Amino acid sequence: MIAKYYLSILCSLSLMSCVLSSCSEDVSEQDKEFITAYTEILKAREMYPDTLSSNKAIKDILNTHRLSDTAFTTLYNEYSQNPDKMRAIMDSVRSHLELELKAADTNSKRK
Repeated sequence: MIAKYYLSILCSLSLMSCVLSSCSEDVSEQDKEFITAYTEILKAREMYPDTLSSNKAIKDILNTHRLSDTAFTTLYNEYSQNPDKMRAIMDSVRSHLELELKAADTNSKRK
């Protein structure tokens, strides 16, 4: 059971790495870090129904990625000023979430 869980995590991480590496060459390391952090933030917002728990999880995510609230908001606002860049970022986030959902669905069907 635990082995399946870790295998699914490894598969998800592998798929995420493939998605990130297949992004256009215009995607910087900073962009990749933002994509990963924002993906995790969206998942945290869905996982925790109350704001207090959600905000704590988001703070932990930002700390893990060495981003302050201000730095994250600044990056988000910068991306918002460039619609093409923002679209590419959001497409990458969506792809990450779809891959994770597909992996979770596959794992639940195996049980």
